[in-house]
Amino acid sequence: MEPASDLITYRIATVPVALRTSIGSVTVEDTNLTSKIVRVTNVAPKMVRAHGKTRADAPHRSWLAHFPCEQAPRPDFRLFDESGVTVLNKLRKSIQQCKRCHGFHVTRGCSRAPACENCSSTMNSINECKAPTKCRNCGGSQRSDNRNCPAHPSRSEPVSKDQLRTFRQMGQREYHAKARVLLSYMQK
Repeated sequence: MEPASDLITYRIATVPVALRTSIGSVTVEDTNLTSKIVRVTNVAPKMVRAHGKTRADAPHRSWLAHFPCEQAPRPDFRLFDESGVTVLNKLRKSIQQCKRCHGFHVTRGCSRAPACENCSSTMNSINECKAPTKCRNCGGSQRSDNRNCPAHPSRSEPVSKDQLRTFRQMGQREYHAKARVLLSYMQK
């Protein structure tokens, strides 16, 4: 088991990429940001790093500042006039897959029939399965827990019913094509 972290992470949004000063334009980097955080909060962060992906021509970017738990300042400070208020950074939970039926929802309230992890049949379990691999979600020739399944929802956009129908039709075609190839090898 991994030990608990002794750091608190704050997200500082919309920090300008460059600042205009009397000597010209200065690019905001982790060292500049660390010194500014110390001036504003009187607490030095343990680490400061850029957060997420930013377009090359974007005027702002987000940063993460990691503070020791005992010395962490209040999370509502502002570093620059343009920058956003600092907030506690919360980690997102990953998309859950049911351990019972292998659909994309939590297992706790699932009332669907248990399905085999390998062939997605409701008639047998993984221990006694000899059938070819078949995905429960798209009907393709991969396991139901495969991350490359086209029916696997993304965080930004869940799969619609029409898309799911299309994925299942494509998966069935792929599955039957592989099954025919396997059958032809077995008959030789």
